[in-house]
Amino acid sequence: MGPRAGARVRRCGDPAEDVAPTTLGPCHARVDGFDLHAGLVVRAGHRDRLERVCRYALRPPLAQERLHRTRDGEIWLTLRHRWADGTTHLRFDPLELLERLAVLTPRPRVNLVLYYGVLAPRALWRGAMVPGIADGVDAREEPAPEDGDASCAKPSRAGAYQWAELMRRTFGVDVLACTRCDGRLRLAALIDQASVIQRILRHLGVPTEVPEPRPARPPPCPVDPIDDQSQDVPEFDAAW
Repeated sequence: MGPRAGARVRRCGDPAEDVAPTTLGPCHARVDGFDLHAGLVVRAGHRDRLERVCRYALRPPLAQERLHRTRDGEIWLTLRHRWADGTTHLRFDPLELLERLAVLTPRPRVNLVLYYGVLAPRALWRGAMVPGIADGVDAREEPAPEDGDASCAKPSRAGAYQWAELMRRTFGVDVLACTRCDGRLRLAALIDQASVIQRILRHLGVPTEVPEPRPARPPPCPVDPIDDQSQDVPEFDAAW
């Protein structure tokens, strides 16, 4: 979108005089634009190293303190380390930056973690590699309690959790706990007919009309930055 549709990101900095060739260490490969590093090992019981790996995988794409807005409304991103070609900053238009961030949002119902080899879901040796899985039975499957609690019910397939159990494990919230009697909530009915829903809402005294959506907000006006240091950074065209 905009006048720079399809253009590459503008790089700024001092051109490097001598570019040192990059050397790959053991368990490190670069093929067809993909960079794979398999030299990190986290052994069992090393929770501190496991936390560092998780924090690295969950890091945000940009750091707020590295973004600066110039007087003409452009966004400058300061790189943490200088690139091999001398790039120290990246320039974006506000809309261009939003486009770059939007493509990082995963599509709905798309798995972000994929396992291959012996860790694949239907690998023959998966039971020998993953503790608790043997003969196609997952250790996460537990028998349903006598009171028919839906949050702990037996999964419909191996390795599957019920939605309430996922909410409890992820956010620590028991969504099926009643706030009035401390009992367990159960599904009584699933209503998908508009006429019936409107009758129930009118009986409860709740509006039945769908509210009009609010208009979209205009883009923010350019403001003077508190500390604009990007004006002194020269711009150059990197060779591709």
